[in-house]
Amino acid sequence: MRAIAFAAALLISAPAAAETVSGLLAGVVDGDTLIIKTNVDPQKFNTKPPKMVRVDLFAIRAPSLDSWPWGPLSRRALMRIASNTDDSMNIACDVLKKRGDVIVGACRAKRGPVTFDLSRRMVEAGYAVIDLDEYIAAKGTDLDNTLWKLMHFENIAQTHGSGIWKSTPPVDLDKLVL
Repeated sequence: MRAIAFAAALLISAPAAAETVSGLLAGVVDGDTLIIKTNVDPQKFNTKPPKMVRVDLFAIRAPSLDSWPWGPLSRRALMRIASNTDDSMNIACDVLKKRGDVIVGACRAKRGPVTFDLSRRMVEAGYAVIDLDEYIAAKGTDLDNTLWKLMHFENIAQTHGSGIWKSTPPVDLDKLVL
């Protein structure tokens, strides 16, 4: 009986096979939320109309927009990290959970041959912190290792005084190294 309860607990705590939502970046709401335009493929004729999907980045929290100056700076950092001038940017998010119409996803952006994790880049740049509620919920699951890595990048950003860890706002966010 104990073995069955243990196996059931493992099934509940392990992330399910993730559905993936992908498309073009349509907008950035704040430092941890973006809008993706799905059903867009310039190589194919699509009969489906484009759909706008709101995605909260998994495991991070950024200052709210009304937290001056860090909220707007965090939003601008995500826009800079997630956008590209040649319109070839593609965002793909593994859906980890849904809250109504909002998806919580582990999102990757692709710029040419390079793919990178948006949550990691925001934490690494110092414009977001780890969401401790997500960290506690993921303890002991496959996502635990991802959160440990994010914690490492948060500590580095804090040590170096990057982003929100600075005592004063940066002068030129456009020089943010990607």
